[in-house]
Amino acid sequence: MSKVLKFGMAICIGLVVAMLAVKSNSTQQYYDSIIAKQFILIDDNKQARGGMGFTKEGWPFVTLKGEGKETIRLIVSKAGPSLEIEDKNGKLRTGIVVVKGETPRIFLWDANQKSRVVLSGSSEGGGNLMFVDENGGHRASIGYKNGKASLAIKGADKYSGAYITAYDNDGVQVNIADSNLRPNLTLRSKDNELAMVMAAQKRTGLFYRAARGDVPNLAIIKGGEPIWKALPGAPAPASDLPDIVDLIK
Repeated sequence: MSKVLKFGMAICIGLVVAMLAVKSNSTQQYYDSIIAKQFILIDDNKQARGGMGFTKEGWPFVTLKGEGKETIRLIVSKAGPSLEIEDKNGKLRTGIVVVKGETPRIFLWDANQKSRVVLSGSSEGGGNLMFVDENGGHRASIGYKNGKASLAIKGADKYSGAYITAYDNDGVQVNIADSNLRPNLTLRSKDNELAMVMAAQKRTGLFYRAARGDVPNLAIIKGGEPIWKALPGAPAPASDLPDIVDLIK
């Protein structure tokens, strides 16, 4: 092989190597847009760890997964946009949703997939924090809406419990209610006046009212009508007092 031919082959080989080196070190290509119906992210072990696509119903979603079953899922559906978080056992534990695109709510579930805490807002303003027992019963809540702040602590039945309400311009009221939501004890403070009603039956019980600059009133009520009153300077004789236990039991 002549020296000229060898020299020519060496030049060609050098050019090929140079081209390959330039190509391997060239920058990656970028696109303004990529059109697809689904994307799947895999890790070094070729395990799916994330994705983007559509549900069977046609709602778009994004999913990210940990090494176990921990999952975060973002989805936009007919009910509104929502975020779901699952624990290491694949159970839903936290949810955030904007109902119909305007009412935000946050849900916390226990390990048995039961909702235990609900935080919600309203499009009209205000919000509410509610605590739920294992049977789905509403046990406690605190909230504010339409000029009224409220706190409720309830028993295992549907209504019995303590209810505190503070109005922006109308004082504070405390109710202790029975299982029929009938107040057995009511305390009301408004401006310079304090009122208290104790009743074991509807419109029957003991009434007390005190106002600054005025004489206090004490009366026993039956059927909504006073059957005994005590006023300063004119106490009722003991023989005229009815049996309070019989009236309010």
